[in-house]
Amino acid sequence: MDNAASTTKPFRHAMVFSGGGFRFGYYLGMHAAASECGRQPDAIFAACGGAIAAGIVACFQDDESRKQVLVSQEMYRMYRRIQVQSQVRLWRTLTAAIGRFCSTSIPRSAANLAQFALFNVEDENDTPLFPFRGDYAGEPHIAIIAAKVLASSQTGKAQTHAPSFAEAILCSPKLAMALGSFPYQPPSPRISETLQLETSIPLATAIRISIGDIGYLAPFTHHHTSYIGGMLNLIPHQYARHCAKQITLELKQPFSPFTAVPVFKKYLGFDPNRRLREWHDSAVDNWCDTSDSHRVLKDDQIRKKLAWRANRLMVEAPPSYDAFQKMMLAQWQYGYQRGLACYRSPKNIRTRMRNANRLNTSAQFRQLMER
Repeated sequence: MDNAASTTKPFRHAMVFSGGGFRFGYYLGMHAAASECGRQPDAIFAACGGAIAAGIVACFQDDESRKQVLVSQEMYRMYRRIQVQSQVRLWRTLTAAIGRFCSTSIPRSAANLAQFALFNVEDENDTPLFPFRGDYAGEPHIAIIAAKVLASSQTGKAQTHAPSFAEAILCSPKLAMALGSFPYQPPSPRISETLQLETSIPLATAIRISIGDIGYLAPFTHHHTSYIGGMLNLIPHQYARHCAKQITLELKQPFSPFTAVPVFKKYLGFDPNRRLREWHDSAVDNWCDTSDSHRVLKDDQIRKKLAWRANRLMVEAPPSYDAFQKMMLAQWQYGYQRGLACYRSPKNIRTRMRNANRLNTSAQFRQLMER
């Protein structure tokens, strides 16, 4: 690390909460482990499910309170408000997924993104999804990743050469100032060359925006501007590196080549697994291995269920509040144990990655593991 350069960075330690989906509870365990090991972050960069965890960190002052909030009735009600849309039919959903897998065409516009959203949020017009109040500006400072849907992409005209989205960082003024000098390069021509830094969107709104990935939730509108979630940059390590002297990142499982990758390629113009491989090859201060979270927590997360006879896509949520608490505590404990391993026994974590394959690691990475 260039110590001369690092002295100009305004933050000591940044953690990246990169996605996590319905397993976001493990980020709070990771954060508790960081605090216990004297590595409490003063900045958090978060996307999608990680944004919910970052919001809880921002709204509550200590890790025990955050753990209690994770298993609270408020969080249980938040979970239950996310439902499969009534008009979603299984065969139509599968046919659309096959079409995206086989297609190389570029969408004519982003105007139809709401049409294939699988889920909605009950009573969203009346009650914010995230049930707590807080802001970005206390320590740790929070940055949440999202993307604006550009007005020109909603006209129905072909968008082959025009960007459809602009990456947006919803953050504290201090983070916005630090990121003002970031040399932004979009990941594809579908993304604007201008990075949007927003400091006025309320934290609860930013969290709702960031979880709205294409295909899951419809774009969220705030002050006449439509936003999609943090999938445009699920791994915002470059911002953390720009702002902080030390960073903590995850070793992540690959994106599904059959369901996730086709959506990224079709709408955003890039392969997320290629970016993931590049990320895993980078030099990082602290690696936290959560690459097997989908296996270890397979019984402690909300899952989709295919109801063939009913032609419906169903959600298998915890059947009771007690089951919900058990699920979230399992997620927290998983993140806590992996966080302790990250900070107490950091040697060789990357070369002992639990779920490494050709999708999420490069040939160079795998050679390093074989030594």
